[in-house]
Amino acid sequence: MRKTLPACLAMTLICFLLFNSSCKKKTITQKLQLHLHANVDSNEIDLGGAYANAEGRNISFSNIRYYISNVKMIDETGATVDIPGTILYHSGEENYEVGEIPVGNYKSIAFDIGVPAADNHSNPASHESGDPLGVQDPAMYFSPENGYIFMDLEGMVDSFDTGHGVPQRAFTYMLGTDALRKRIIMPVHSSTFKVSEGNNITVHMIADFSLLLKGIDMKNVYKVNPLTDLHDATLLDNNLSNTFSYEQ
Repeated sequence: MRKTLPACLAMTLICFLLFNSSCKKKTITQKLQLHLHANVDSNEIDLGGAYANAEGRNISFSNIRYYISNVKMIDETGATVDIPGTILYHSGEENYEVGEIPVGNYKSIAFDIGVPAADNHSNPASHESGDPLGVQDPAMYFSPENGYIFMDLEGMVDSFDTGHGVPQRAFTYMLGTDALRKRIIMPVHSSTFKVSEGNNITVHMIADFSLLLKGIDMKNVYKVNPLTDLHDATLLDNNLSNTFSYEQ
């Protein structure tokens, strides 16, 4: 009996552990990617090309950069899946890997334009090579006090009265500061984002900069900086809510 009892207990323990481990389902994840377009109205932007903005004034872009962070996928029940990390969109690049999400069906996506509060006042030099928050060439940073530049638009605008000629006056519009971090919640997509084992998912979106710049007096306003031009920076920030749409 002295030998049999420990053996029985050991066997019972092994069976218990095997049973419990079999009940734990492994979470299967796939990669989430964003495919991002930059447009003026229905025209996709080529750097240096001229496009008419919402007021009919010709503009061109030489650089478009913005941070996306706090990405969340929203499933069919309304529950959210958080994907940590930050990406830096820059003109000329469309595909961005965000992270891993569990397999399942999702109806929409949400994200911030800006850098998370926990990172916004960090030193870019403290981030590892390849981290978007360490990218400082060209600079996307105000100062330790004011944090990162969340969005930077650079280009040229036709500032003459007619506004239909060749863009000849440089403009720079920037967004930033914790107060102007913008939450974007996309509407329910017309078809479900189905994430299945072995198949990654890509969400295709368009940023329409004609909508972003709506209301900005581009004939006379060439610089927008949230540290010195809060009124126009707030206008741009508010316009962000309507800037993004799904690519159908």
